[in-house]
Amino acid sequence: MKTKKLQVFSKRWLTKKSVDLKTGLSIFLFLLFSISILSAQNAPVTFTFSLSSASKTSAGVYKKNGTLVRTLWNNVNYPAGTNKGAWDRRDDAGRLISDTGYVVKLVSNNVQYEWQNVLGNTSDSLIGVSKIHTFKRMCTMAVNNDTAYFGVGYSEGSTSAHKLDFKHPQSKTSIMQDYGTGHEANHVATDGKLVYWAGLDPVNATTSFVYATKVSNDNEAAFTSGSSVGTAWGRTYKSAIDVITSNLNGHPSGIAVQKSGNYLLIAHAKLNELHVLNKTTGALVQTISATAPRELCIDANDNLWMITGTKTVQKYTINGNGTISSAIASIANLVDPLGIAVSPNNFQLLVADGGYSQQVKAYKNSNGDSLWVLGRKGGYETDATVYDDKFYFSDLYTEIRGSFIAFQSDSSFWIGDPGNERVQHFSSNRVFVDRVMNLPHS
Repeated sequence: MKTKKLQVFSKRWLTKKSVDLKTGLSIFLFLLFSISILSAQNAPVTFTFSLSSASKTSAGVYKKNGTLVRTLWNNVNYPAGTNKGAWDRRDDAGRLISDTGYVVKLVSNNVQYEWQNVLGNTSDSLIGVSKIHTFKRMCTMAVNNDTAYFGVGYSEGSTSAHKLDFKHPQSKTSIMQDYGTGHEANHVATDGKLVYWAGLDPVNATTSFVYATKVSNDNEAAFTSGSSVGTAWGRTYKSAIDVITSNLNGHPSGIAVQKSGNYLLIAHAKLNELHVLNKTTGALVQTISATAPRELCIDANDNLWMITGTKTVQKYTINGNGTISSAIASIANLVDPLGIAVSPNNFQLLVADGGYSQQVKAYKNSNGDSLWVLGRKGGYETDATVYDDKFYFSDLYTEIRGSFIAFQSDSSFWIGDPGNERVQHFSSNRVFVDRVMNLPHS
């Protein structure tokens, strides 16, 4: 119907007596000229460019003010010599452009790229299960000979328990790797036979417990006093101990185990309790009242060092019945003690001190006398320049608060430096050796 109306209109226009032949011809020629100009403006624009050698090229159409209108191609190889290109006069949105004043720009390069790793990851392997790659940062470490066992707290969809060999510290091996978000390992200890992992079910945080794996094969260990505990989105642990249910305040805040003695000790800061268990059967032996007990460590004589309250660090003898003595040594003038460990030769206690200190401080294990200090006081509070001996144990503004210290058999030691997302390795005379580093979620 529309076509028929147009035909009638054309016929009437051509036969209308008021329009003479000269005027009609002028209008026709004007329309023809306008159509020709419009067609020329909308025709593809061709251009040539010369390359001195075969290169990868990218090209685009720009306004004179530098605004990109159309990307013509990106990272395309062209041979040496003269080459041709074309623009269909459309912008990146596909709109036809009829005006003028545009410039075609082309860049070329012969750069070769070599993948070297992601920023902030020291792993030997760039891919695969051995790459150090975790949802949160390393938060605890325990050593047996040349093996370090470490936990990474909440680990979305995978295990929180791992280990590394000090001969190849940039490669990890996962332990109890089952699908799902299982036990959140925040504290770890070992007596050389078993590795004890203390933490909680992160999805059902009213449940906390300890389980153990065997040093010989990393399989779960069984306790005669253990019980089965299933996590909400992960595996079921067949023999858990120190199980606390229906209590958000029951989360473990520290763990230590005697090497020669019989006892496993687990701190519960919000309960103001220290639980003493038989390390072989898992049975509870003593519940000891303590003011907000936190990190624990055992020296070579099976004595206990414990952080309590806000900044008290004291040493105790563990009695044969699982009770502890009055403090036999104390550390003074600490700001915010966050991690502790005793050297293999039983000579010194190291303390990671947060707050306005951000330093590692050494004391005599025998009596608590001060020995030396490692680190730049205040850390990154006023200066962001990163150094190997500048630590970030805690701050007042984020979730970062915590550290750990773990000795190798040669008395070199590893320091958890969570604010820098790394673990620093120092020799026994405090010379930087190496680091293990990966960036968690942000």
